Amino acid sequence: MEEKVAQAACALKLEPLLKRKPSNLYDGQRQRAADGRSIFCNARVFLFDESLSNLDAALHVIKRTEIGLWHSRLDVITIYVTYDRVEAMAPADKIVVLRDGITEQVGTPVDLYERPDNTFVAHFVDSPKMYFFTSEELTEKGKSFLPDADTL
Repeated sequence: MEEKVAQAACALKLEPLLKRKPSNLYDGQRQRAADGRSIFCNARVFLFDESLSNLDAALHVIKRTEIGLWHSRLDVITIYVTYDRVEAMAPADKIVVLRDGITEQVGTPVDLYERPDNTFVAHFVDSPKMYFFTSEELTEKGKSFLPDADTL
């Protein structure tokens, strides 16, 4: 048991904090300790529900990278809930875009970006910024700005 604790603490860079009580840890340290408990218990699924929202910017980036490494190294299913599209797109193998509890689209980050099913999904992945036009806006005095079908 001590060996497993030591391995989890090493993986999470918590070795110097092992003697402290949770109440004496900062938010980021407390979060990493909770992650360590999941690793220690050999969890098969990790659920991160906006777990980075209370971390400072530097720790935020480190933690997001760690989540991706744990996912691949520990071979566990990782469900990551976020409203931040950058957070969602960075470590994901597959993304489920929800609106009001209804699935709008499921796919890889590239699929969502290159082939969004609707404007809601397109706005979700809009980096760099996407511009949306109606067919009327693309037509000036009856001449379309769109290429002819022959040139596509």
